Amino acid sequence: EFIYQNTFKDQVFWAKKILEANSRPEFEIFDPGGLSNVLLLDKQKDLFKHPLNFQFVYGVAGGMAFDPMLHLSLVNMVPEGSTYSVCGVGPHQIPAAFMSIITGGHVRVGLEDNVRMPDNSLARGSWDQVRLVKDLARIAGRGVASPEEARVMLGIRE
Repeated sequence: EFIYQNTFKDQVFWAKKILEANSRPEFEIFDPGGLSNVLLLDKQKDLFKHPLNFQFVYGVAGGMAFDPMLHLSLVNMVPEGSTYSVCGVGPHQIPAAFMSIITGGHVRVGLEDNVRMPDNSLARGSWDQVRLVKDLARIAGRGVASPEEARVMLGIRE
């Protein structure tokens, strides 16, 4: 019986705290309305440093399931110059990862989101999933960023 509170007042409060700390938020998007809210606040107030960084979270109870058409809609809403990644929970992990790779996004994988591989076997570690996503990126003609390259892409300092 828990409801996650995320009012506009709360979002403005935390956005100001993040700005004061000279930091950058990663916006975790659990449904299309969450993305719309961030974009609305960004348009109305000077709260966020650009480029914006989004993470589409698929498969969390009460949130959005992975769907390729929904993913394309979300990607089309992302402001130019911003980055996005996906986090797919359970069976959503690899389909969301591959879709993000082929649409120009980035990927988060790991045992905290999914303990299985696509064949339903247990992953031997997060590295098992990372290796699979690296192979998907290679197949799609995409490279894998080094930590330094990722910092530059995301606009974060060391």
